[in-house]
Amino acid sequence: MQLAILLFRFISIAVKVIDIKRASADANLVKQVQREKQALESVTPHDHIVKYFQSCKDATNLYFVLEYVSHGELFQYIHNGLSESRSWYITEQVSSALTHLHQQKWIHRDIKANNVGIRSTGDCVLYDFGWSKCLSGPLFTNTRLGLGHYCSPEVVDGKPHSFSTDWWSLGVLVSEMLDGSPPFGYRSETLASDISSGHFLLSNGSYEVKSFVTSLLRIDPEQRLDSLSVWLHPWLQRRNQTSVEEARSFFKFHTPENLNVTSKFKNW
Repeated sequence: MQLAILLFRFISIAVKVIDIKRASADANLVKQVQREKQALESVTPHDHIVKYFQSCKDATNLYFVLEYVSHGELFQYIHNGLSESRSWYITEQVSSALTHLHQQKWIHRDIKANNVGIRSTGDCVLYDFGWSKCLSGPLFTNTRLGLGHYCSPEVVDGKPHSFSTDWWSLGVLVSEMLDGSPPFGYRSETLASDISSGHFLLSNGSYEVKSFVTSLLRIDPEQRLDSLSVWLHPWLQRRNQTSVEEARSFFKFHTPENLNVTSKFKNW
């Protein structure tokens, strides 16, 4: 896949280019492309979900025309950790996007710092819907996903999973923003057992944010915060307009060092 950045009527847009022949040779990639197209066309617009304009194709390629997210990925900002107020700022916006998705019966299933983009305004946006799925019928899916740091225990164990798996991934994201590293470490040989155990350590942050993360990283999906209870948690209710403006300013005026969008997304 490739990404082209174009200027159309004084608006920068991104065109995601997918080689049809190459994609057709990979059954999993075909499904991902189909799921992303369906999600982008079905989900109604939201302030913190990437803007989708249209898709089209020719004899060679399939094209997704999206908004251009100019300030890179959240992943590029969190290597040394973020302050709690800046982490709150991102969490509030991602939670809003997830709530919107879940209300429309869509599960994202790939929430991670690489899939949260930063706009030039300093706001964040959720994108990459290749693993998303609509749960309009059964509210669980058995689709097998790859093992990653953000996977929930039920996904790791190959069990049916639902909307709650996104909230687990949010808990991992919040922990990673605060500590600069994932809560279950980097050891691939023990990652599955570490996630299944639910044992993690969050070093930085207040009692409220540690409670918030703990309420998301519960092994039992039924015990996790969800689209309703997440907004009732004291930490997410702790809105401070001064902190919000500081965080927005930080992301607006501090782009990642050595950020090169063209080369970075060459094989996206």
